[in-house]
Amino acid sequence: MSQDAWHTAPDREPKNVLLTDAKRKTLPAGSATASVPALLLATTLAALSSAPATATPAQQMPSNPRQILKTNFTQKIAIFGTDDRRRLSIRHKGLASRIGVLTHAGTGSVCTAFCVSRDVVATAGHCVVGTLNQPVSEPWLLNFRRDSDSGAATPIAGAASHSVSNSILTGARRLNTRPPINASTDWALLRLAAPACKDGGLKISSQTAAEVAASAALGQVYHVAYHRDLAHWKLAIARACTMVPRKRTGTAEQLAKDFEHPRNMLLHACDTDAASSGSPLLVDGDDGPEVVGINVGTYVRSRVITHDGQVVQRLDQEVIANTALLAAPLAGRIRTMTQDGILSRPTEIRRIQEKLAKLGMFSGARDGRYGPITRNAIEAYESRMKFPVTGIATRGLLERLEAVEAVTASK
Repeated sequence: MSQDAWHTAPDREPKNVLLTDAKRKTLPAGSATASVPALLLATTLAALSSAPATATPAQQMPSNPRQILKTNFTQKIAIFGTDDRRRLSIRHKGLASRIGVLTHAGTGSVCTAFCVSRDVVATAGHCVVGTLNQPVSEPWLLNFRRDSDSGAATPIAGAASHSVSNSILTGARRLNTRPPINASTDWALLRLAAPACKDGGLKISSQTAAEVAASAALGQVYHVAYHRDLAHWKLAIARACTMVPRKRTGTAEQLAKDFEHPRNMLLHACDTDAASSGSPLLVDGDDGPEVVGINVGTYVRSRVITHDGQVVQRLDQEVIANTALLAAPLAGRIRTMTQDGILSRPTEIRRIQEKLAKLGMFSGARDGRYGPITRNAIEAYESRMKFPVTGIATRGLLERLEAVEAVTASK
C-alpha cells in the first residue's frame, strides 16, 4: 500500500503513539507498512500525517539573525556527502548585489530571492502565498534586502496601502500539498516599491532540464543561497552541483505520480538547508551568471507503520534529492512584469475593466480597483487569446484591448 504526501518541516516530532519493538515485530490487526513520498520545504525532518495524507504546518523561521544563531540545528538531511557550501567571496560581489533575503514581518519566515530586474525579484511561490493547507496572508508584510545591503529592506509595491495584488505574480494560486505536487509552478515574481536591485537582474537561462543535466555533468552548475544552519548568516555558494541519477529518483512513472510536470523539475544534489527556498541554481553564460533553476525543497521517501489508517511509527527515511523548478518557463512571465509596464492608476484600471466588459469578460464594478474579479477577467482574456496567463494589469494589455476595440469599431 502506498500513500503520497507533501510535507513541510516543523521543529518538533509528531505526537503519534509509537509502537514498541515488540509490537513492531507482530503488528496488530489493522496495521500495515506504507511508503510515503514527501518534499520537505524547509529541509528539516517532517512530521508524517495520517491517511489520506495532508501537509503539516509550514515551518516559520525567525527573521532576526541573532535569534537564528541561537537555534540548535544538528540534523542536516539535505547535505549530500561532504558539505560543499562556502561563504560567497568578494569576487562574487555581482551575485551578492543581485541575491537577497525575503522576510515576512508577520510570520518571521525567511527565504532567498534574486533580482530579475531593477525592481522585480523572483523566489519560491510558497514563500509568498504558502500552501493549500497553510496559506500565507498579508503579503504587504514581505520585504526584500540584497546581501550587499546594510540599510532598510524594500517592501512590495503597494504595501503602504495594502494593495499589492497587481505587484505579485505566482505560478500557482498556492502550493498543492497532495500529489501530483505542483512544485514545477512554485515560483513567484514580486514588483518592489523601489528599484532595490541597482545592478539589474540575473538573466534567465533558456536551458532545458536535459541541458541543465548535461551542464551539471561538466561541473558547471552551482547554487547560491542563504542557509539557516550557517553561523555567518550570509550568502553561501555550493559548486559543481550534480543532478541525481534516475536509479535513485525512480522511474518516470514514479515521478509522474509524485510530481506535476516532472520534466520541468530539477532533482539535484546541491547542499541546502532552511531559508534556501527561492534560491537560484546557476551556470556561467557568455555575459555572466544565468539562472537555470529555483530551489524548492528536499524530496524524501519514508517507510511508516499505519494502524487503522493512522501513522503510528516512522521506520526510516530515504533522502532522494533536493528539488528545484526549471527556470526557462519563467522568461515570458518576467517580460510581463518588467517590460509591459504594470498599471496602478485607477483611471487605467477602469479602462481595462470597461474594455473587458465590452468583450463580455468582466461583470464587476468598473471602479478602477484591481482585485480578484479584475484579475480573473484578465486571466480569462489571456487564456482565450493564448497569451501567457498572468492576471496582471499592464500597459501592454491595455494597448491590446484598445487595438481590439478599434478593429471592432471599424467594422
